[in-house]
Amino acid sequence: MHTGSWMIPPVRLAGDIPQDGFGEVVWQLSHRWRVTHRLAVLPVAAAAGSLAHIDEKSAPTMEFQPVTPDLDIPNVSLSEFVFGGLSEDEAGQVAVIHDATDTRLTFGQVRDHAMAFATWLAGQGIGPGDVVTLVLPNSPEFITAFQGIVRSGAAASAASIAYQVRETAHVLKVAGAGRVVTEVGNLAKVLDAATRVGLTPGDIIVAGPGGREAAIAGGHTAYDDVLATPADPPTLDIDPATHVAALPMSMGYTGLPKAVELSHRNIIANVLQFPVYCEPIPPGSRLLGVVPMSHGYGITALANFGLRRRFPVLTMPAFSPVPFLDLVRTHRPTVLFIVPGIASFLANDPSVDTVDWSCADLAISGASSMDPAVAEALVDRIGCDLVCGWGMTEMSPIASFRPRWRTDIDQTVVGMPVPNVRTRVVDPATGQDVVVPETGESAPGEMWCTGDSVMLRFHNEPEATARMLDADGWLHTGDLVTVDREGCMRIVGRCKELIKSRGLQISPAEIEAVLREHPAVADAAVYPVAIAGSPGDEAPYALIQLKPGVTAKPFDFIRHVGSELAKYKQLKSVVFVDSIPRDTAGQIRRDELAGWASR
Repeated sequence: MHTGSWMIPPVRLAGDIPQDGFGEVVWQLSHRWRVTHRLAVLPVAAAAGSLAHIDEKSAPTMEFQPVTPDLDIPNVSLSEFVFGGLSEDEAGQVAVIHDATDTRLTFGQVRDHAMAFATWLAGQGIGPGDVVTLVLPNSPEFITAFQGIVRSGAAASAASIAYQVRETAHVLKVAGAGRVVTEVGNLAKVLDAATRVGLTPGDIIVAGPGGREAAIAGGHTAYDDVLATPADPPTLDIDPATHVAALPMSMGYTGLPKAVELSHRNIIANVLQFPVYCEPIPPGSRLLGVVPMSHGYGITALANFGLRRRFPVLTMPAFSPVPFLDLVRTHRPTVLFIVPGIASFLANDPSVDTVDWSCADLAISGASSMDPAVAEALVDRIGCDLVCGWGMTEMSPIASFRPRWRTDIDQTVVGMPVPNVRTRVVDPATGQDVVVPETGESAPGEMWCTGDSVMLRFHNEPEATARMLDADGWLHTGDLVTVDREGCMRIVGRCKELIKSRGLQISPAEIEAVLREHPAVADAAVYPVAIAGSPGDEAPYALIQLKPGVTAKPFDFIRHVGSELAKYKQLKSVVFVDSIPRDTAGQIRRDELAGWASR
């Protein structure tokens, strides 16, 4: 903390000032940030006239505010927000295009499918307090099933199709799923995972091509038959601010992946918040949806934003260069939702030049940091605007963007808080806000966020919730940033246990648990190593302590992890050590792992 006299630049007072007693003074330094100073003994009115002599023991906080006004968040259910006011003309327009199965759905069909599924779920006794998990690729079925679950009053959970049986079972268990929706390509895995957590074949709903045949053969339910249910869902009487709509997965600060409780209001807020810094996105825009809908980014941007704004969404089961470029040629998307890995493809791959990109107006990138050289090359090559942002599942997920009109700000920053979000940058060592210089950027601190899109809690994880969400509603993100006086933030590191690979989270604890199950392993620790030439991307490396008298090869453990976890979680290197560094409480000293490996 800066001690002694604490000077602030010329200011204007915002709001009424309490005249006596304990209180809070807020000085508005610009429309982008404010300083809050809590005073323990000095009457506030007196303090306001003595700004140069603030007690060094008091604790100033600096909140960074959006560059645009806050938004009014409607107090309605997510279904009412998405489908309410759908006109007859809009209902007949195409909402989802899925070339992989040659499927087209109109907005009216998406609504009707969702209402039919909600009605069927209600008939099965599924509603508020229940959970249905989706194990589906990006598809029309994902969108309609998600909306149907939410309309029923249940919560929609999702597991990545990249997950193997172990990971899928973990999602089902921590979310408390009572039903699972999947498709033929993932059915065997889902059946194994469901059995592990006590679900039956009858609890599995099979969607997509071949779904009815597979359902009949395996004693499951066919999604196509479910959609034949006459749509008459029961009235939904909920508080949108507290009722859980979705349970996407996230690591939190440490440990295994957790289910994040997002309310109807959380998602509605984010659907309204994030486009503000991306506008104009005019009527008639077409969205290319490559980011996984099982991820918070996909849930907000693709499964809800497009429906709300009546924009057709072009879906792909997974990114693949040839189908991706074919979609652009055929359907001429105007807005591309991407991640830095796809940005690199667009910036560098020769095949990109075979496409006419005059349709593309805007690319929106998130999930991990963007290489500035890649950003510049993408914009030059495709000729569209690029907006990069930052978010996390616990923020529903988008919390900050570099505004589209601020071309003076480089793409290496994650921008300013979106409307209805406030941020602080706090020194993890002292718990006090970092000092922001007149020019340049501050020292690193942990980004804290508060606002309408902050999660309710981790599902059935009170200790993890308390670790990340404080009593005043500030979410401690675990990301280290620097910040300037405009509130523009740059990610410089993290203070939580997390590995990021192509925007996807990897839990060191999850890989460690798999390694410790190997009969040759006495102890193990996993840590991130940056991937050269791919800014923001990391790979998991492992230290392994073998049991006495055991011999093994590193590949034995790489293969072992590969048999249990998704491909993007695979170990890239294994080093054998005599012991794993731990503190007196038995916790791994993670800041020492990289150095331990080179001993």
